[in-house]
Amino acid sequence: MGTPTVIIAGGRILTMDEKNRVVEGTITIRDGKIGPIAEGSGGAAMGGGGPRRNPMLKMIDAKGRYVTPGLIDAWSSLGVAGGGPSAGGKASLDSRDVINSYELQAFLEAIQQGVTSICVEPPSGNGVAGLASLVRLENLNDLASTTTENVCLVIRVGLGRVGPFGRLGETKSLREMFESAKEYREAWEEYEEELEKYKKELKAGKTVKLKKDDKEAAPEADGKPTPPPREGRGPRRGRRPPRDDSHSDWSAQTFPSRWASDRYSFVPGAPTCPKHPWVQMACCCPENHGEEQEICEHDHVDELPLPEWLTLDIKPEGGDGDDKDKKKDGEFAKPELPARDPHLEVLVNVLKRELPVRFEVHRPADVLNILDIVRAFHLNATISGATGAGFVAEEIAESEANVLLAEFIPSASYDSTHTRDLRFDNVRRLQMSGVSFVIASGANGAVRTGYLAQNAAIAVGQGMSQNKALRAITIEAARLCGADETIGSIEKGKKGDVVVWKGHPLAPDSEVEYVFIGGRQAWPVTP
Repeated sequence: MGTPTVIIAGGRILTMDEKNRVVEGTITIRDGKIGPIAEGSGGAAMGGGGPRRNPMLKMIDAKGRYVTPGLIDAWSSLGVAGGGPSAGGKASLDSRDVINSYELQAFLEAIQQGVTSICVEPPSGNGVAGLASLVRLENLNDLASTTTENVCLVIRVGLGRVGPFGRLGETKSLREMFESAKEYREAWEEYEEELEKYKKELKAGKTVKLKKDDKEAAPEADGKPTPPPREGRGPRRGRRPPRDDSHSDWSAQTFPSRWASDRYSFVPGAPTCPKHPWVQMACCCPENHGEEQEICEHDHVDELPLPEWLTLDIKPEGGDGDDKDKKKDGEFAKPELPARDPHLEVLVNVLKRELPVRFEVHRPADVLNILDIVRAFHLNATISGATGAGFVAEEIAESEANVLLAEFIPSASYDSTHTRDLRFDNVRRLQMSGVSFVIASGANGAVRTGYLAQNAAIAVGQGMSQNKALRAITIEAARLCGADETIGSIEKGKKGDVVVWKGHPLAPDSEVEYVFIGGRQAWPVTP
């Protein structure tokens, strides 16, 4: 059976769209998506009389009720076990691996308070935490089917009782990490350019030059096997250039010679080459070994190669080094593939601004240090936590970074941790400086997701308007998570995530009456 059509008639609809419309009318949700919004009573929207009894049609009388998009917790720890590593891990770590989909009661309690989507971050201490995921609570029996991966990269700085030098060290490590990612990106871009040239030259019919390792494994051109390396001082780096006897009196004849070896004994008194005095002119004929001869008239005597210790400094003609690796005319080699690193690949996406990065940082000095990194690498960044952001609100506004707030009430006792700079006027200072921010529940306890609307109400009490506070937990939260095209507002074509309230959503006596996620009734739970 498919999803039934839902008609919510006669309610006060807070659309949260770009025009921020408030409509007294009717919403139709068909096939899990929102249809046109009709102004007026339900009877007019349905064409006069009420609907006939139909199991595939559900009618909700919303007169005197408020209708809003489903609430979105942009920073939640719902379904994530507490604790986690004491230090950061790798950028390639995924929060989907730590979500416990069996905590059905916790998810139901969040839905009961109007929350339909949550952004889950991987748990960790200071450093790179990993990738966050957006989970729509549409199907609690299969959360993976409604989960969006790679929402943002999460990095945490200065949490706990870390001293100033320790926090500076963390910031320095982050800068070096992004520098390494930049070098990794440049190496791959250079490889891709060289690979394109290689493909063009290959199509042009040029000869591919084997690499040195391939040469060693390949047979010789004449079919003979490659001899093993010589023993002694290592492999020979080059061969002796051809003999040139044009300067001697023997230039008219060929006088082959060879180095004395076990096969041919050294002949005392035999002449040596004037150009290469270490080469002895000796005859291989046994009958001539006992005679002193200046000239050998036999041409079947070949010349042995020089020993390595004599050939180290001899360079071949027409070159300055090893001719094995020199390219001849018309030859080219395939570029070498750089080593892959999943951690750096995620950071490269951050540098390309394809993946947002979320820095959890609280102290004012730490916020300024992170903003320096954001400007240096042109990152699409969000400052989360930001309990002391009010002291540097103007600097945040200049950087155009987003802010994600989750704590609004300072501790009643002395606080020596990262939240010690939280003040009651934090929201007011950010608003006065023009900083746009989103409201969330934060990472301190999974049960806080159900208090998302209460956090927005506290922000209203600290100087925020009701409309802005409500947008901060709906459409602005969806935009921060990259899902504003599908959820976050009541508009035609978007997902049917709708909540019906008895009273204004941010009023202290407000109560959730109905919750629809993807057009299905999620609360009250139906059999």
